[in-house]
Amino acid sequence: MRFFVASILTILLCSQASFAQVDGILHINSPLQQFLERQQTKGLLNNVLLSHQPLSAYEALDYLEGIADDPDAVAQLSPTDRQLLDRFLGSRPGPGAEAAQRVWNPLFRNGQDLFSVEGEDYGLQLSPLLYLTAGVANQSADAKEGNESPANEQLTTWRNTRGVRAAGHLGDHLFFETRVEENQRVDPIVNREIIGERIGERYFRDGATYDYWVVTGVAGVRTKYTEIRFGRDRNLWAAGRGSTLLSNYTTTYDQIQLRTKVWRLQYTNVFAALGNRAVERDSITSQRRARYGVFHRLAMDLPGRIQIGISEASILAPTPEDRGPEFYMAYLNPIIFIRALDFELGSPANMLIALDAQWVALDGVQLYGQFMLDEFRASELFSGSGWINNKWGALAGFHLVGIGVPDFELRGEYARVRPYTYSSRDAERAYAHNFGTLGHPFGPNAESVTLWATYRPSERISASISAFHGRRGRNEAMVNWGGDPLTPYTENAPMEFGNYVGQGISQTETRLTARASFELLHSLFVEGIADYASINEDSPNGQRSYLNVSGGIRWGLPYQSARY
Repeated sequence: MRFFVASILTILLCSQASFAQVDGILHINSPLQQFLERQQTKGLLNNVLLSHQPLSAYEALDYLEGIADDPDAVAQLSPTDRQLLDRFLGSRPGPGAEAAQRVWNPLFRNGQDLFSVEGEDYGLQLSPLLYLTAGVANQSADAKEGNESPANEQLTTWRNTRGVRAAGHLGDHLFFETRVEENQRVDPIVNREIIGERIGERYFRDGATYDYWVVTGVAGVRTKYTEIRFGRDRNLWAAGRGSTLLSNYTTTYDQIQLRTKVWRLQYTNVFAALGNRAVERDSITSQRRARYGVFHRLAMDLPGRIQIGISEASILAPTPEDRGPEFYMAYLNPIIFIRALDFELGSPANMLIALDAQWVALDGVQLYGQFMLDEFRASELFSGSGWINNKWGALAGFHLVGIGVPDFELRGEYARVRPYTYSSRDAERAYAHNFGTLGHPFGPNAESVTLWATYRPSERISASISAFHGRRGRNEAMVNWGGDPLTPYTENAPMEFGNYVGQGISQTETRLTARASFELLHSLFVEGIADYASINEDSPNGQRSYLNVSGGIRWGLPYQSARY
């Protein structure tokens, strides 16, 4: 291993300098992704589809060049966004890159990555990944009778993430991206359940410290019309930050992804192997049988700055009672209608469909929404009867950019998901990966509203405030009110009719976060964060809250909140 690392560094240090666009796959909600979304909302980036995240670097480069080649679009960019465009295109180095080169010439040779090499038909970049924070959380609990939680305490919070990213290409068609992150973290008590849902295999040491890994690796082939990826990553299919169909709430999972783009159409397929906590580990191999996910989405860019998307998703997994195969080969057909296939095969898959739309109504104003159906009966859907199998989710949002104040943007989303949504007759076929739902981050039997405000007075400085408020109904010990997608909706449900959002143990959650960042080097941020959260429920837990003030650095990783 040491010899391999030394060989790679030797190649990189002996290479000639070149400015080039970064290879590989972007992070979801990365600065480049957010830049493209801003320009689309401002009306400067038309006829492009950004709702299948993560984008490849090559898709992003095509969109950036579309802006750069339009003099009218460039003239309308703010000074900050004009600087960012030049940097993302590789025509100017990132902050601090030239100073770092004066200290040691091999650093930041492409202006963006710590080490890089570029040849006639190959490229390779290496960069560190860091997410280091430290803070103090003042916690309190207005405990009710029977609650043994500590009433008040002060907790030192921290996160220690170290890793490395490598990306590159071979020839004109082959590319790759790999990231590995080792993590330890201590979070406020009210966040630990949320953090635990979002990660995969993990250790919980000393009753407070999560210890886990996050591994991403994608190899791909791209042509003029198609892009094929194989590896391990997340996905987010949405115009905004949340999705009722496929969000990035959970950790990475193994997948094959096909993207086909022709004219104003983009058709995306994902075939995934997902973690299944509903089955026991094999006594010999210590492995669990996976659940399998198949996802299709057709996105269309229409005249009038309107885009629509039609999606299907299906979860398959064997149960102890099944006699059929664990996975039907027919589901690997990328152009088949999954719903019809389910009926033809008699498959017991958990099936979801969704329709979404987004509209740039005015320059700087985008409206979007999504409606997802898990299961329904037409006669009961609008009857108001609260039938248990009327399982659906809806999301509506807006995005405002540069309205009144240049470089200011405001985004808001409202989501509502019916009880028992994402659950199945069998726990093995829940719409989930490991401990968390693949759908909306707040889960089923819930509704929520979230606001994000961001201001970038310069290329290197940004400030943001986010506010989240939601209410939901949790399950009781022996009663399933539809609040846990891992619990079958046929298990301990108290009633067939009369179900409503928020039934069960009533819980409200409020979160406020203020953050200020300064970019020392390209993708290296120093930031301060004030984070407040309060969870109040009608149970012995009562109200639990905290105020956490922290500071830290991030290098090569996007900011990640507890919920989103």
